[in-house]
Amino acid sequence: MDYFDRFEWAVPWAFHDAVDQCRFERGDTLYDTREAYGPDWSIASEVIRHHIRVRHPEKLSGVAAVEGGSVFRSNWGSEVRLHVFEKMRQVESEVVSTQGRLYTALWHGDLSVLNPDIAEPIVPDGWREVLSRIESVRRVAESPRFGGSVFTMPFDPASTLSREKHKSVVSQLATHLADGPVHLSPDEAGLSDPETVAPTVYVAFFPVRDLRVSELEDLVKAALYVPTKGAKNPNFRLSAHGAVF
Repeated sequence: MDYFDRFEWAVPWAFHDAVDQCRFERGDTLYDTREAYGPDWSIASEVIRHHIRVRHPEKLSGVAAVEGGSVFRSNWGSEVRLHVFEKMRQVESEVVSTQGRLYTALWHGDLSVLNPDIAEPIVPDGWREVLSRIESVRRVAESPRFGGSVFTMPFDPASTLSREKHKSVVSQLATHLADGPVHLSPDEAGLSDPETVAPTVYVAFFPVRDLRVSELEDLVKAALYVPTKGAKNPNFRLSAHGAVF
């Protein structure tokens, strides 16, 4: 089973829409250990310290999945009601909190943030916001580890749009990639203020050894440029997607 690696709690890939939109729904059950998803429940139930079962909001039905971004931010402060269990026993009747507090509790592994008396956690930056400071990964991109031209872009596997962009770049650069793509956490990538970035966001490095910078930029454009119909001055801004070093 695949998990989101940078959450302290065990958050399986199956929750990618909930994570992308910051919207957990009735019936969602989350555990503080991956052992909960092992083959033997009798063993798992002995090592699970806490788990959470969401009671509200109700599941959306007949509605197409919505991409994160602004939806994530608007859901951050919306109400969530849940039951918290310790050693498989419910510890209080019902906790009324926010989606952002629940997300943060899963991220940092601290259930105290569910308490509305504690300051509301700050909304983390998503992959779109990271674009504005992609220049800060230059030192890592130009390090001997890669040794040539490198295209870098924010990558969030929870986001359908981000996955599609990433797939397009991989497809276009496939025959030129020296090693990769390489996905580094914001901290590993040298991104400025890495602690403000959502735990699903990485920096993807696409190193090539047989292309000049201008040639690499042309291939990235071929992968990502979608002309707008009727645009008077159609152009491609590399900075809207990432950076080449």
